Amino acid sequence: MSNNTHLKKLEVLYQSESELDAREKRYAERNTKNFYRAIAANRSIKYLTMDGCIAGVVDVGEVFTILTPSFQNNLCSLTLNDIQLDAKSIEQLASAVTNCFGLGRLDWIVARV
Repeated sequence: MSNNTHLKKLEVLYQSESELDAREKRYAERNTKNFYRAIAANRSIKYLTMDGCIAGVVDVGEVFTILTPSFQNNLCSLTLNDIQLDAKSIEQLASAVTNCFGLGRLDWIVARV
């Protein structure tokens, strides 16, 4: 994925990880971080949507830190659907997009319970 030059739009969907045991959660966390590192290395993605319960897999703020290079390159739009952000995660998101001059749109949509 990191070397793909044709991928322009990526939507990442999450499902609840509550039924995973401790070993499976560690495996899911490692794979999720590696996945986002590959996204960060990609220079063609312009539109990124993250949808669902990522917090059960990995720290959301850490994902924003991992994605910072991607934000600063070609990203035009970031959409966060139903992703809960605490104060620390919001600060990490703000830090990640600070120098993202091409980002024209940031949507954060939180579903009400």
